[in-house]
Amino acid sequence: MEKLNKLAILPVNKTSVFYSKMDGRDVLVRTGTLNPDSFLHSLLHAYSRDYVLSESKSREKIASKLRSKLDKNLEWDKLNNSVNNIQALTSLENHINDFAAFFYAYVEKSEKNEALENFITDIISKDSDLEVFGIMCELISLSNFKGLLKKSCIPDVSIQDLKEKTLRNFKKHIRHIFKEISEINQKRKSLCEKKFVKFVDVVWNESLELVLTEILETAAKLSLNVDVPTLKEISKHMNRNIYFIDANTRLPIKQLDDESMKYEKSIIVLWLGGENYEVVGRLLPGKKVQREFYENDDPLISRIRAILYHPKDVAKTYPELSTYVQSKSESPKTSKSSSRSSLEQKHRRTKRSPRHRRE
Repeated sequence: MEKLNKLAILPVNKTSVFYSKMDGRDVLVRTGTLNPDSFLHSLLHAYSRDYVLSESKSREKIASKLRSKLDKNLEWDKLNNSVNNIQALTSLENHINDFAAFFYAYVEKSEKNEALENFITDIISKDSDLEVFGIMCELISLSNFKGLLKKSCIPDVSIQDLKEKTLRNFKKHIRHIFKEISEINQKRKSLCEKKFVKFVDVVWNESLELVLTEILETAAKLSLNVDVPTLKEISKHMNRNIYFIDANTRLPIKQLDDESMKYEKSIIVLWLGGENYEVVGRLLPGKKVQREFYENDDPLISRIRAILYHPKDVAKTYPELSTYVQSKSESPKTSKSSSRSSLEQKHRRTKRSPRHRRE
């Protein structure tokens, strides 16, 4: 096996030729990108002409805007799939209780809060509504409200299922109370139930927005996690496949299965270890650089795909690469039961290694 020079991290915007076992007849180059989130900056350097033509501050804004959108979609998906984050569930419950406490104080004591006027007007739009909630707040005390909410908020279900369960429990509780009250006719009971359930629904939605904001504020302080869900979300947003080359071995790293690589164009990034990435391009005549590649007929992509997805055919189609198939097969794999990519697993083992300084 040939010995390769270690690649030092390039300065921002500097483009340098590098050797890869995948290059074939191509001359491959890599370009230094901004940090933090150099992975996003690498992708944007290939994907967006506006990004390439922008100064550093504008590039940071473009990357930050994309990062915010990705984080919101990813975190929302996590909440939708399962509320297994006890901290998020506790925060949701606390926000709902805070809104409820303010609402009860408004109904029972006419205490006002300018910051929450819109919240109130969403629920109480006329005097008759206030009368209805006066009845309901008397029948369901604030402590009863909190107790019923606590019984409804259980982890390991989707946020939508959790909300529906909560609304069902409140409806059931209200109907149980009204069974013992003959002074109120059925029409009035139905109206009270409808109004109070709407109140719970509005409070839930407002509280969930606050929880999501808290989660996003925390996520923004951390480096982007280059895992399988993140890669799928970015690929979907950019309509691009994303391939990785390891700077140490100069071989591709398998991140997603073949079925996920379904887009017409592709981007290649070079992983230099830890959280450091650079965009890969092909040197063209006139010192031009191509950084997007067509999936179906580009020879570079074909060679990468052969190593990643068709290793048994490499000896026949690319005999010069056959010696590298065994070493590639020894790379970490993504477990079917895990969303952690091979690069992420490898990153966890190398993130504290010193940066390479030699080409």
